[in-house]
Amino acid sequence: MMKNGQDNNDDDIKTSMSEENKLRQQETNGNPLKSEVTTMNYNNRAFIRHNIPCFSQRGILQYYRTADVLLNPPLYLHIINRLKTVIENNSPSIECLASNASRGHLYGPTVAALLQLPLICIQKANGLPGSTLQKDYSMVYSKSERLEIAYDETIKQSIDGKYVALIDDCIAAGWSILAAAQLIEQAGGIVAGCFAPFNDTRHGRLELF
Repeated sequence: MMKNGQDNNDDDIKTSMSEENKLRQQETNGNPLKSEVTTMNYNNRAFIRHNIPCFSQRGILQYYRTADVLLNPPLYLHIINRLKTVIENNSPSIECLASNASRGHLYGPTVAALLQLPLICIQKANGLPGSTLQKDYSMVYSKSERLEIAYDETIKQSIDGKYVALIDDCIAAGWSILAAAQLIEQAGGIVAGCFAPFNDTRHGRLELF
């Protein structure tokens, strides 16, 4: 969808399958993406407040305030370096990074700078001026949400036909990172991998696509 006149520590990686997310991909009739979501378990929950019930709405049992890692600079630096290393090792042909709204932006810019790669910032709806590409997705406990990226000639040159690594802060149900990956492909990018430092799926590595 478009608007504005255009066509609308190292041993901590685990592997498993998510049938729920496969069904989600089928429901959206999206093209299968040959990609995985990699999450890293740092045993660092002591550094984040995660027992916040009913935020952002009733029915959510726990909310993970992952931004608390910023209160611990050594831990944050460890996460940044691990993201950089995992992306280099798993996706050596990456040409561009994308960070997902909104806490993926805590990690994406720093990792992109270390890798010396361009970064596309995916935002929530109505957060960008000018022409955008948009993607709707359903949340577990709420109505539909929307993600968008700016889409002009500069962005096209950065993403079209390029291998893209997607960064988010946390994988929970997986809907938002799936929508973000589909948005990248809608813009002409090739999703080579999705990476997040926190995992609340009890799966570790999800084969979403």
